[in-house]
Amino acid sequence: MSLQLKKSDLLLRVMSVFLCLFSITILSQELPPIQNFIPKNYNAGNQNWMISQDSKNRMFIANNEGLLTYNGSKWKLYPSPNKTIIRSVKVVNDVIYTGSFMEFGFWKTNDFGNLKYTSLLPKLPKKMSREEYFWRIVDYDNWIIFQSNSNMYIYDTTTKKISVFKIEVELYRIYKVNNQLYYQLMNNAIYTINQGVSKLVVSSDLIKTLVINIFKQDDKLLIITESSNIFEFDKGKLTPWKLSENVLKDITIYSAIKLKDNSFVFGTISNGILHIDPKGKLLHHINRTSGLSNNTVLSLFEDANQNLWIGLDNGIDLVNLKSPITIYNDKNGKLGTVYCSIVYKNYLYLGTNQGLFYKKNNSTELFRIISNTEGQVWSLVDYKEQLFCGHNSGVFIVNKSKAQLISSVNGVWDLKTLPKVEDELLLGTYNGLVTIHKKNGEWKLKNRIKGFDVSSRSLEFTTGNTLWVNHEYKGLYKLTLDENFENVKTIVLDTVFSKTNNSSIALFNNELFYASKKGVFKYKSKKNEFIKDTLLSRIISNGDYVSGKLINDDKKLWSFSKNNIAYMSLNQLTNAKKINSIPISSSLRKGMIGFENITKIDKDSYLLGTSNGYLKINNSILLETNLNIQIDNVFKKNFGKPLVYLNRFEYNTLKNADNTIGFDFSVTNYNKFSSLQFQYKLNGLFEKWSSWSNKTSIFFENLKPNEYTFSVRAKLDGNITKSKEHKFKIKKPWYLSITALGVYVLMFILIGYFINKILKWYYSKENKHKELTNNQLVMEMSNDKLNQEIDNKNRELAISTMSLVRKNKVLSSIKKELMIIDKTKYSEAISLIDKSLNSKKDWKFFERAFNNADKDFLTKLKKMHSNLTPNDLRFSAFLRLNLSSKELAPLLNISYRSVEIKRYRLRKKLNLAHETSLIEYILNI
Repeated sequence: MSLQLKKSDLLLRVMSVFLCLFSITILSQELPPIQNFIPKNYNAGNQNWMISQDSKNRMFIANNEGLLTYNGSKWKLYPSPNKTIIRSVKVVNDVIYTGSFMEFGFWKTNDFGNLKYTSLLPKLPKKMSREEYFWRIVDYDNWIIFQSNSNMYIYDTTTKKISVFKIEVELYRIYKVNNQLYYQLMNNAIYTINQGVSKLVVSSDLIKTLVINIFKQDDKLLIITESSNIFEFDKGKLTPWKLSENVLKDITIYSAIKLKDNSFVFGTISNGILHIDPKGKLLHHINRTSGLSNNTVLSLFEDANQNLWIGLDNGIDLVNLKSPITIYNDKNGKLGTVYCSIVYKNYLYLGTNQGLFYKKNNSTELFRIISNTEGQVWSLVDYKEQLFCGHNSGVFIVNKSKAQLISSVNGVWDLKTLPKVEDELLLGTYNGLVTIHKKNGEWKLKNRIKGFDVSSRSLEFTTGNTLWVNHEYKGLYKLTLDENFENVKTIVLDTVFSKTNNSSIALFNNELFYASKKGVFKYKSKKNEFIKDTLLSRIISNGDYVSGKLINDDKKLWSFSKNNIAYMSLNQLTNAKKINSIPISSSLRKGMIGFENITKIDKDSYLLGTSNGYLKINNSILLETNLNIQIDNVFKKNFGKPLVYLNRFEYNTLKNADNTIGFDFSVTNYNKFSSLQFQYKLNGLFEKWSSWSNKTSIFFENLKPNEYTFSVRAKLDGNITKSKEHKFKIKKPWYLSITALGVYVLMFILIGYFINKILKWYYSKENKHKELTNNQLVMEMSNDKLNQEIDNKNRELAISTMSLVRKNKVLSSIKKELMIIDKTKYSEAISLIDKSLNSKKDWKFFERAFNNADKDFLTKLKKMHSNLTPNDLRFSAFLRLNLSSKELAPLLNISYRSVEIKRYRLRKKLNLAHETSLIEYILNI
């Protein structure tokens, strides 16, 4: 369907749009909150053709680039199956039906939290014969009807079959009105379907253009046309629907819906939306000038909480129609920042940094500035039916559209009534305190109070003439004034409270409160000290602190924090204190910090000043909020790889390598001024809840092998949801698995067995070695003993041999001397000596000793040389003792020459070669 205008109509249309826009923008509109989502926010195409919602309040939008989903936290795009524009979407029983070019089917959410598409083209009786766009989807009983530009394809959700309702001429659009189907053909006639047969309902020359929608209104059909003509059809008669204002003149309507409250919203081609009540009265006209992202409205949808979704030619907008908060936005900057407000004699006055403005209360007329009040307005006070204005130039008395300057004192912050004094007011100024009084029916300056010249923006009277003045840079002063309020008698600077930006004081229920970053403190007059108020201090904590400004208004003590505005009220029966909060964050309030202001303007409404207008709060409207939290996705993540989604409804068992796991969670709440925060914990890693935050996803990295339970809950406008849980397990690495541990045990046993074997072999070998060593040691010891014995024997033998040698020497010497003296005479003695020299006893003694010392030598020598005589054996024994020839001669009682001859003869008997040593041979035997 083309949105282009004919060239011939272009100029006229532009002029009419301009005039219409001009006529609308001069109105002063208080509009419901509007949220703007541009393509950059949702990361998809510009145009949004149709909108629907499922039972979990998730939104589904037919977008140029596919099916767009939104859960209040995150947008997600699912490209169309054939990469064409999705023109229609309809959710029926949580099945999402979509239609695009030459394609229609449905999507379902799988257990992993993602949508999966199923095409219905295979179920067609035969292929489509021409190019078809599917612009509309309507549910009717158990059928889903897909409307193209030429046919209606009816899908039976029970039998899963498709039938085709053919239209002979071009089909414009189908409509479902209550439980009846209508459709319009190219001839502009409107038909219904009765028992599968077309039946003409409306055929009139009045309907010349496309019918945008048809509604049931007071048992009549209300027919909305593209050309902004609206008709009532009743009993075969077509009549124009009369509007209370000519708001639809020269406007092209492209979309229209009837809301649950029976009002209507019309989406236009170039003028935004028009909200009209059931009687035809214009409630709101919202376009780009008043906050809409784009003036061309392609689709409209009312969600379960009566929020209005607007599919635009460039973006998506959301209007909280039922919000207790409405917004006046000073787009042109004529008002400036609102510092104070009041409703006085049915006029709403706004004190701003640019002057004092007024208009009739609850009217749509423009604010007008009161002459002579240009400049900074600080306060508005109603005293005895007279309106006083504290101004940078002094103090004014205001009467409707006029303001009279009654004192030009420099800079009046605030005005306070004096205790027990009539027609006299105290002014807190830039340079101390001033009083004014009413004299002869006129208000005039009375006097400046002497003794105190500190800027007095925040001031309160307590008992008697005690006045408290707070200066955020100097501290808190306690003043005692004289009876005539002309002088300051005493000044005490409180030393407990240090200088704190944006601190303030306020009197509530006859109690003085001081608020700063440290909390809220209540003054105890009996103890003359401030004690921390634990109840109020909860709403002004360090983490949430923005301003300590306190405002006493209509039995409520208001305070302002980062995420809320709150008020303390008293129970009328018990006087118990109660804290109530309204979720309007400082970023949405956009007021001057430290100069926050709120005023009761009627029974249930409050006006909150902002930097570019004001917010109006209806405190009697309590919105029902959806407090169901959902875990949308569970996924694992490996470095350098895409996310892998896990089943949200199963106990997940993950490998040790998959130890980084994440969660997406949401609460489908679409209220702009709601304060939504999340809190989570992971049992198995940490048991305590995390701090509250706006994050809607969380990653847990490098988790150790264990069983875990992830829990998440939400806090919406102070209410905490039930937690949602997901359990999973990180498996141990393969080398720590039961199988691996079994293998380790078996290996340990085998290794122990082999080690035991090796040790046994080793110790056996060691024992053998030790035994051998011990035996060797014993043998060595035995050998040593034997050697010692041999040495002893040899020593004995040597001694005995030397004894024989000495004896023989002595006997030979004696014989020689006797023969010299007288051989004859001493012949017997000589003969005795000869016998002694050749004594066999001596030889036997020597032989026994020699055998003891050198066993088997003589036996071996006899075996080796049997030809040896006893003398030869004796001579050999002496040689074995390694005796020299000189030593042998006396021993054998022969000469040295005879010894050498005996040596020679023995060599011959032993058959020794010439080069062989006789001594060595004998020693080696």
